Amino acid sequence: MTPACIFTYSGDALPLRECVRGVKLAGLLPIVIDDSHSPMGRTVWTWIESQGGLYFQSDFNRRGNLNGTECAAGIAKCLYEAMRLTHAAQAFKLDADTIIQRPERFLGVSSGVYSTTLHRREAFGCCYSLTRDAARRVRNDLMRMDDPTAPEDQLIWQSIKRLNVRHKLHDFTPEGGAFSAVPQSFDPVDCVKFDMLTFGNQPAAGWKDRAMQITLAMKRLNDFNFRLAQNPKS
Repeated sequence: MTPACIFTYSGDALPLRECVRGVKLAGLLPIVIDDSHSPMGRTVWTWIESQGGLYFQSDFNRRGNLNGTECAAGIAKCLYEAMRLTHAAQAFKLDADTIIQRPERFLGVSSGVYSTTLHRREAFGCCYSLTRDAARRVRNDLMRMDDPTAPEDQLIWQSIKRLNVRHKLHDFTPEGGAFSAVPQSFDPVDCVKFDMLTFGNQPAAGWKDRAMQITLAMKRLNDFNFRLAQNPKS
């Protein structure tokens, strides 16, 4: 089974439950990699394992929201080790506020989503996949660098291009396809056309309770997808 590595810290305990649920609905194996410097706690660990997932902690410096070459190399290493553990050829990296609906687009070669409209040349960090060879090469490449501030997704995908690793990037479009950022008020029917969705973008009115709002929005989509899987003709 293809692993989906979800990188978390203590503030992710609520949305993580719906992220794991989405991963399972997509037919992937949830592997939660918690921040040892700010972990979610034993209760969450036990729950993940009760869902058939795996729980580990990482000790590399995440520098806030996954920044710097040490963090990027650590993520690549975690994906590589997840593939070795599960005998898989590929692994996903997911944020806890993201739901993947159709992983097929991201399989075969290292894959992600970028945006010509937003002038984004590297893959967005909320969801991408690496092959085993790509993860190993990227980790070794980044271990020789020292950039403490750049985001992990930019560092990893710049490395992929620098190493001429075979990959594909899907261009973001709001009409459908690989990716969408979901507003807090949405119709789950409109989400069917996207392969993966992220719920972490701040609404215009700001957050009242960020973790709860994201979790409830993710739950709405997961509930819809579960009902759809039970009765595809509805």
